[in-house]
Amino acid sequence: MRSQVLSLYKSLQRTAQTTFQGDTRALQAARVRIRDEFKKNATESDTKALQKLLKIGEDVKVLLEKAVAQGVLNEDGRYALRIHEHLLREDNAPLPPKNKEDKR
Repeated sequence: MRSQVLSLYKSLQRTAQTTFQGDTRALQAARVRIRDEFKKNATESDTKALQKLLKIGEDVKVLLEKAVAQGVLNEDGRYALRIHEHLLREDNAPLPPKNKEDKR
């Protein structure tokens, strides 16, 4: 069980590194939050509770990998999304035409 916990900790830290690449404030906040959550539950010894915590950690990892897109301020003063390879991308449904003449 200990090896699973350590593996998840390292994996979450690596995922945060990828997700918040170039954003030192967000990356530091993520590192601190991950560390604090693991420290908070360091004395947990109940197997069922540990399994539940591992599941929550895995869910957070998937969420960070697939659902967090980072906005980056470009030289035009606008934000652009930094899309990484793991980010979940789905097609948007097309908008219905405004009138009969405007068929998209």
